[in-house]
Amino acid sequence: MGLTVLAQLSLLALGALTGVLSARVLGPQGRGELAALTLWPLALISLATLGMNQSIVFHSGRNLYSLSEIWTSSAVIGLGQSLAVILVGLLVLPLALRNYSPSVKHLGLLFLVIMPLLLFQGSSYPANIVQGKLDLDSFNLIRLLPGLAYALGLTALWWLKISSISYVVASQILGLAVATVFGYWIFLRKFPVGLAWHSGAGASLLRFGWQNQAGQVSSYVNQRLDQLILSLFIAPRQLGLYAVAVTVSSAVCFIPQAIGVVTLAQGVNLTPELAKTMISKSFRRSLKYLLLACAVLFTVAPWLITLAFGSRFSDATLPCRILLCGMVGVGAAQVLYDGARALGQPLLVFYAEGLSMVVTVVGLCLLLPRYGIVGAAITSTVAYCSALGVTLALYRFRLGVGLLNLAGGASGVQAEPIGTAAALTRKAKLLEGACRRWAAFAGTPRGLFRVVRACAALNPRFRRYQATLVDGSEICVDLKESMCFPILLHGCIPHEVSEAQVLERSTREGDVFVDVGANVGFYTALARRWVGLSGTVVAFEPNPNCVQLLRQSFGTDPNVLIIPSALGKEKGTGQLCVPYHGDRATLGKRPSKSARVYEVAVDTLDDFLRQRHLPSPSVVKIDCEGMEYLVLQGMEGVLKTPRPPVIAFEYIEPLTQDFTVSLPEIIEFVQEKSGGAYQFFRIDYAGKLRDHDLHVATAQNDLVAVPSWRQDLLVGVVGG
Repeated sequence: MGLTVLAQLSLLALGALTGVLSARVLGPQGRGELAALTLWPLALISLATLGMNQSIVFHSGRNLYSLSEIWTSSAVIGLGQSLAVILVGLLVLPLALRNYSPSVKHLGLLFLVIMPLLLFQGSSYPANIVQGKLDLDSFNLIRLLPGLAYALGLTALWWLKISSISYVVASQILGLAVATVFGYWIFLRKFPVGLAWHSGAGASLLRFGWQNQAGQVSSYVNQRLDQLILSLFIAPRQLGLYAVAVTVSSAVCFIPQAIGVVTLAQGVNLTPELAKTMISKSFRRSLKYLLLACAVLFTVAPWLITLAFGSRFSDATLPCRILLCGMVGVGAAQVLYDGARALGQPLLVFYAEGLSMVVTVVGLCLLLPRYGIVGAAITSTVAYCSALGVTLALYRFRLGVGLLNLAGGASGVQAEPIGTAAALTRKAKLLEGACRRWAAFAGTPRGLFRVVRACAALNPRFRRYQATLVDGSEICVDLKESMCFPILLHGCIPHEVSEAQVLERSTREGDVFVDVGANVGFYTALARRWVGLSGTVVAFEPNPNCVQLLRQSFGTDPNVLIIPSALGKEKGTGQLCVPYHGDRATLGKRPSKSARVYEVAVDTLDDFLRQRHLPSPSVVKIDCEGMEYLVLQGMEGVLKTPRPPVIAFEYIEPLTQDFTVSLPEIIEFVQEKSGGAYQFFRIDYAGKLRDHDLHVATAQNDLVAVPSWRQDLLVGVVGG
């Protein structure tokens, strides 16, 4: 954080230096012309980025594709973006600059043609890869290069007393070229990428990017909309004064910008709860700084503007002071925006900035004709504060992080103590009862899950709802997830009732029951009653969100061990892909844009039992989305015991094919290691065991392997 703040301070200093030098070299008239000819090309390139900057950070941090694939895809996309910007700019720029001299129009077109450098330069897409990999030393060095090169060029012009706007534009273009060369040199030394086209990488970058683009463009345009509109309706001198007011007032945002950079880079590598805690701390730091910095700058603004820009810019003082009030909203919102992107919610930025843009347009229409640049400053301040207010509301209702948590709480997460549920859940039993009565009377109505999910989105406490199961036990569920909806509606998972009946017959008081892939704890809750006070339930679950719910449900139960790791063939670590929408968290597959990726521990059942000095389990239930074979390979020692456990597992052919294994191979392995001790059956809807056509699908292709010493289980339940 300190290094990034230092880099942001350097960027601020370079921006201030280039602003002062360009103003002194060109004067108010020339400074206004420079703002007009550069603002429109920069606005067009911002519209065309498609949210790629944050998308590249997201994909690099999550390791969704190789760096070569990400870089190649971003370069191809950047080429298309550049061509689109140039073609559109050739139509728009002459109209936007129709009131300016021919030389200004020509310089604007020249600046437009150089736009590809803004995408391909080292401080843009390559730097985003570096940021995503948390190499912030290189990232901060790369992004300093364009401003440094431009500042050196302007210093030379000022020293030589050259006051031509053509030379100023040429200096800016030369700075971009130099930054591109040196930026790529640093990037390629750190990450020697090569050409590696992957269509999936490009599509994934664009899918995430367009969601972020809406908010990014809204934010960029909203902060420049006043100047864009002013350039159409007021004299260049007034625009130059307003540009100086914006430059001085926006200087206070350098620390929140630095905090946002780190928040985004680190947030994509954290669990949601830890990320929310970090975002809350970042917000408090930025808010304290902004209040102090704006108060100081408000006091010294008249002296500072006259000293830095000259007495000709003294009329910029009042707009600057007004804008400083709005900068508190801009800086604080920027941290929250980057936090939302790290949490995979980039559209939150669009909602906030979209409303702010409406306020800006309406305010400028009302105040600009009468009050000029002072009215523009008032409008912008109201718009910036409105954006912050909307962002805080969205954090509360969409992300479960309230204002008290952000501003003064010890944590950014509205979480309850382990073993308890939210107070709301006790009152919300009316919702549960109504849903169950309706389902019993008329079946499950279409759209009911959408209603329940909307309630959970509006009130985060529904994401820790204490649902009652059919046997009277209670577990905490997340009502935003589709697999938890049947538990709310029926008190069970209907298509797994038959498997639960088989497992209940297989479990005796005092047994050790191992639940591999416990999810939110449906089987864990049932097995806790089956094994009684003298037994033990071991629940393995690597998904951090589910682990939190398990701890709230069973954290105070001494007979339940919650193990936040996956089981596999050997010890190590793996990448768990948890879809943003859906239930099937997978381990061992290639990450995708639609999933959050966690680095999780992987253990073997043999090693775990040996380390914990636990006896061999009597029942093992495995549900891990196609990895069942790997789990069985990691319990070879258990299979070789004189009394191997009853094993219930799920076999879904499309999932197991991802791991290049078939059902006959699974059966052969178990029989080989156990000495042929097992009989395999599939469980039908009635809870009967069928020993033929094991591959025939039932609701979830639930299979059970019964060892010879538990032949009593087969009495009366084996069908034809």
